[in-house]
Order: sequence, then structure tokens, then C-alpha cells
Amino acid sequence: MTTIGFEQEELDFAGPLRLAAKLTLAANNETINEPRRLYDLALAQPNVTQLWRPVKNPAVFGLPPDAKQLLWNHGNPVGRTTKARHFWHEADAEEQKRLAGLAREAALGLQAGGSFSCRAYSGLDPEFCVGLHFVGNRNYPLAALSFLLNFQALVTPDHEAFYQASEPLGCPDLLMVYDPDWRHSEYPHGLVIIDREDKTIFVLGLPYFGEIKKGFLTLIWHAAIHERVPGTELRRFLPIHGAICVINGKTVIIIALSGSGKSSLSRHAESIAHDDAFVVSMVTGRVIVLEPTFFNKTDGDELGDETTERGLVFYNMGLVETGRGLDVVPGDRLVANGRVIQERPANSVNGYDKVDIVSLVMKDDTLPPVSLINDPALFVAFGASLMTKRSLAESLKNLADQFKLVIEPFAQPFRAWRLNTECRMFQLFLELFRPQTVILNTGDFLGEDISLTLSRDRILPTLTGGELEFTPWRIIPGKMVSLPRKGSFGGGYDRRFVPKISDPAYVDRFVSRMQSRIDFLTAARKQQEIHADFVDPLLRVRIALDEFLQRDPIAGDFSWTDADLARLHEHRTNRA
Repeated sequence: MTTIGFEQEELDFAGPLRLAAKLTLAANNETINEPRRLYDLALAQPNVTQLWRPVKNPAVFGLPPDAKQLLWNHGNPVGRTTKARHFWHEADAEEQKRLAGLAREAALGLQAGGSFSCRAYSGLDPEFCVGLHFVGNRNYPLAALSFLLNFQALVTPDHEAFYQASEPLGCPDLLMVYDPDWRHSEYPHGLVIIDREDKTIFVLGLPYFGEIKKGFLTLIWHAAIHERVPGTELRRFLPIHGAICVINGKTVIIIALSGSGKSSLSRHAESIAHDDAFVVSMVTGRVIVLEPTFFNKTDGDELGDETTERGLVFYNMGLVETGRGLDVVPGDRLVANGRVIQERPANSVNGYDKVDIVSLVMKDDTLPPVSLINDPALFVAFGASLMTKRSLAESLKNLADQFKLVIEPFAQPFRAWRLNTECRMFQLFLELFRPQTVILNTGDFLGEDISLTLSRDRILPTLTGGELEFTPWRIIPGKMVSLPRKGSFGGGYDRRFVPKISDPAYVDRFVSRMQSRIDFLTAARKQQEIHADFVDPLLRVRIALDEFLQRDPIAGDFSWTDADLARLHEHRTNRA
């Protein structure tokens, strides 16, 4: 969907952040939409190194025919800085006045120092296509080039024609102002100001490219979830932070926090649309990719492997002299968040027409490696209270923060909309398309490590191949949750990963985790962020757990199922 261009938007109704951002274009600004020009300028940028390896497909990205991979090492922070984010709609009048003043001063600073501007779009399907404008400090041409590589640059006339022919969207082009040289004594960790209504964002004092990417995605996703189905209050697009791929012919969504395994779990897929960001249309059911490249961690890469070969720009990695010239040292050996913008693999596609399985990736050590959620309302409740751990994709205060269990609804730390809206959208999505819904625990189960090999190479292929049989988990009522039938993955799996509901310590720990989810959603309910519809399923589970705990665990005690009684009746009949 085309957005309203600069020439058509009515600035009489624009807010102070939008007007301040427009000041950067009024003086000392050069528009450069050609990636090859920015590439040449980037070669002279301090701390940028040209590597020996040629870019695989330079013409696709509008780069010079002889373009080589680039490396940009910059100062801290080398991850996203959540505490720097300020949402305009959450600020009171006094704070808005202060933020508007800071934005105006930053814009005037760029007027004095000079800036580059460039244009791209997000959304590789004519049903959803959003115009983007980037204005950045002219001392950082590689930031502007990275923007054009991460989103879809207007490399050929066909790209411009595609964008113009896409369906119209009633919001303005998204606009970002970026100045990593900005400094302010009261904001030592930088400042990000986001105006979701005017679709404007300032990224100040923060060089990390992830701030540019996720800043734009925040506004892109907001534009998506607030687009209505004509004539209704139904939202047209569901934004998802996750990977989507095909395994054994089944389209699988993997919802996970950055650095939690989205890319790793989808690495052996038959095809992949994206490993980070997309939207799903409620009208067509189509999955729509937002970006033509990946922005991935390099901690699992090896020197010269296939993922390194696809690199365009690397960030914050070591250098090594090889027989051919300079190359990067992958594996997070220099900093804990080495990154790369890379071409998508040869098996990539721009979208899918259906979704078969939706998985929530968690790191809750009371959950087994895979659980089938048979109740849609419970699945949404689990998504709204998704338990995971922070990754070093974020600029964390200390290393210990990486190991803390946190709740991040739907693994979406970039939410600029009400959680309830997202819950309703997931509810509608599940009702319309009825995918299978599962939880994958990729952390550990009561201290037993859940390996990538188990999750990616055994569980996902068996699940998507239709070979995995489930049986109801007796601790949860109404067959709402099922676990793999014993023996599905061998005796070793059963010994290590089958919950022992006869163990009071395990049940107490599981109840505590469920209560943490309920407390989180109850607090959100009190703040009018979520409807009781999405708290009640967990309450039903908690009530059933309380009833379970009231049964005294006595040695030699046992229970039975209908299947057990049927076998007993069979034996009695045979004896007669």
C-alpha cells in the first residue's frame, strides 16, 4: 500500500516532531537514492573496512559491479538501547514540550553539519507497501547505505512502478532522523523519540544499525495493525516478530525474541520468507515479507561458510588477514552482538498463501521441549505472557540480565499499540485460519539443556511431518494442552524431558510460573491494556492446578483413565 508522500501530506495537521524532522531537508541536505554512490562514500568513512570477498549479487542491490563486503566497527552501544526509547503518545504535555525542543535542536544541528537523505519502501507485496524516508548525518554514509540494503531501495524503475501500483494506505511516509554524533548530558545513553501517529522517529546518539531497522519496523508494524478492513473495525494486518518458513511442506511461524533462535530453527527449512519481520493479511491470508535481506547475528557462523558468503555489511566484528586479504572473524569474539546484513538464501520467497503451524518460543524451564496447545484462547494467553530471556541483541546493563526470565508478550519489544489489539488480532487469525499451535522451549527443562539439534532436527521435522502423536497433559484440564506420546523421541527424551507431575517440587515450580503469567496479565488488565478474555484461560489452568495440589501425594497411590478402565474390562471379559 503506498503511503502519502511528502508532497501530498497536509503539514497543517502535522505535530512538532514531524515538522522538526522536515527541517533537516530544508538546508545542507543531499538526496542520494543510489546505493552505488553511498557505497563509494562509505569507503572513506572512519572505522569502515573493505573486505576481500566480493558481494555475490551487486546488481540486485544497486551496488558497483566490483563491490566487496564492508565492515563497520563503531563505539558502544553495540546493541539496541531500550531505555533510550521515548514514545510521544505516552509523554505528558511537559515531557512532549521537552522532547519537541530536543528534536528541533537536533534537526538544526544536522542543518549546520549536513545530512544525506534517501528513500526506500517496506513490504514486498502490493497489498502492503509503505514508503520510508531516512535522513542521516552526512559523516555516516554507511548508515544510509545500510538502510537502503535492509529495506527495498528503488534500484530500478520497476521498483518505483511496483511501489506506485500498490494499494493506497492513509498514513504519511515514515520518516527517520539519525545523528549518532548527538550528545546531551541528560541522555548519556542516547535518545530515541517515536511519534506513532505522525510516523516520525529521531535516533540520536546511537550508531548501532539495529536502532534504524527496529525503529522503522515499530512504525511499519503500527501502520499495519491500525489499517482497517473497509467497512469494519477489524484490523487488516497482524504484525509478527518471528521467522516463517516451510518444513516438510508445512508453513511454520516461529515467534521469538531477537537472539532466541528464530534464524537457527529455520536454517534447514525447504524455503524461508523471512527470519525476523512480516505481517499476515486477514483478507487474503497471505504472509507478507517486509524486507528483502536478513539482519542476523554472527555468533553461529564460521569463517567462509555459506552465511558469511551472503554478507553485504558486517558490524562490530574482528578482522583477520587471510591469503586473499582482510576478512571478518565471526563467532562474537570481538563483541557479544556481531551482526550482518546479508542476502536471503537461494530458497527464499516473498511470502506464503497459508499458515499451518504457529509456535511460541519460550525459555521457561518448567515447560518440556514441545507442547501442543489445543485451546486457541489459552494459546493467545500464553502468547500475551510469553516467558523468555533477553539476548545480547540488546544493550544490557550487565551480563546477569541475559539470564533473567522475563515476560515479553508475543516476543514483541517494539509494540506501539495496545496489547489487547494484538491479542484480538491473534484470536481472529486463529479463528480464520485454524493453524496448529505449539510452544517450543529452547532453553532448558529443570536444568536439562534443550539442544538446537533436538528442537530443529528432531522435533520440528517430526511435528511438520505429521508423525508426532500427542496425549493430553493430565495436570491441565479439558485436554487444553498435550505432550508427545511417550517413546516418540526415545527413552532418553522421556527420562530427561517428561514432566513428573508426581514430584511436588516440580508442580510447585510450574504453578509459580503460571501465577507469574497471571499476575502479569492481571496488572495489564488493571491498566486497561488487555481484556479479561485473555486472562481467564490461565485462571482456569491455575484453578485446576490448585485442585491437583490438594491431592495428598501418598506413596503407592495411583489413578486411572478411561483407557485404563477399558483395558481392565477387556481382561475381565477374557477371564470370564
